[in-house]
Amino acid sequence: MSKILEGVRVLDLGRIISAPYTAMMLADMGAEVIKVERAGVGDDMRTLDEFDFPAVNRNKKSVTIQFRSEEGKALLRGLIEKSDVLLENFRPGTMEKMGFSYEEIQKINPRMIVCSISGFGQTGPYSKRAAFDSIIQAVSGIMSVTGTADSGPCRIGSPLLDHASGLFALSGILLALYDREKTGKGQYIDIGMLDCAVPMLFTHIPHYSALGVIAGPEDTNAPTSVPAQTYKAQDGYIYINGGTPSLFKYIREIIGSEELMQEKYISQEYRKEHHVEVNAIVADWVAQHTVDEVMDLMTAGGVPAGIVSTIDRVLRDPHVLERRDIVDIEVEGRGLVKFGGNPIKMSEHPVEEFRPAHKLGQDNEDIYCGLLGLSKEKLEQLKANKDI
Repeated sequence: MSKILEGVRVLDLGRIISAPYTAMMLADMGAEVIKVERAGVGDDMRTLDEFDFPAVNRNKKSVTIQFRSEEGKALLRGLIEKSDVLLENFRPGTMEKMGFSYEEIQKINPRMIVCSISGFGQTGPYSKRAAFDSIIQAVSGIMSVTGTADSGPCRIGSPLLDHASGLFALSGILLALYDREKTGKGQYIDIGMLDCAVPMLFTHIPHYSALGVIAGPEDTNAPTSVPAQTYKAQDGYIYINGGTPSLFKYIREIIGSEELMQEKYISQEYRKEHHVEVNAIVADWVAQHTVDEVMDLMTAGGVPAGIVSTIDRVLRDPHVLERRDIVDIEVEGRGLVKFGGNPIKMSEHPVEEFRPAHKLGQDNEDIYCGLLGLSKEKLEQLKANKDI
């Protein structure tokens, strides 16, 4: 079966998570992704945790280039001439210093789509600042509404904004490819992680704009919905949301509490005012059961609930496994290792192949001699001069 992006060639100059993740999604969908890494060094992710690099670099080829040498720049120009998309997440201004501004790239290949991901975007007073996922969580306001009143602002436990900005970049690239089919022209895509994060504040934005309410970490003294929180069971935790009047009717029947059966508790405002006793009743009931028992009862009663899964539970979850949210990929020295899958499920072009991340420069000969037509003698000369 052909893959939906078959015939599209992508140059992945990305490093760490966001841009490599975008490129990996494109590779999953059939694009030929050539990861272009610094000669002798490679993506910084190669030197961090042993699973960092393979987690966002499957299904790609790897070539090396000395970006500062004239021979290296000539190789990059050759790759740009023969490719469709260039993806990078250097600090703004880096590509220009290398001699590869968008204007220069257009001269080489007018059909080239260039996507830049950076912490704060290519313009604005913060554009030159360095950033990581955690920094954007802080500046965007997301950290300020994560945690509890007791804990204060907390960082989300995974690099969610790196992945989110990568998916926004993916959307932009696919839109640009669609537009190119009509116009024949490439374009520039500017993805700022902060731009991706701020809209995720969702209703916190209009609540402040219209009502002057500044949101903070979860305030257990002023909940917006009752009962709706994490409760401790005999063998773990489960989150239950039975805060609407209709859901509360179900949850009180499941629990069988005579007190909650009183009509006054149907009022959402009354439950909010008396949230301590309502949550205490629910908590006492949950504490007498296992998480699976509570989950089964809530599901049967139509009440939204979710077990707070540890990683080991996620990896054996039957739904996660059936949906292929977890895939097995070969890692040298480790055999098959489980990684996150591809979230895009398409009927005509399913993602089915998950090849391991390539070693640094593994595809130099294939790309430089095959795609660019260099001789093997020239390749050896480039190696000797440390241009690749």
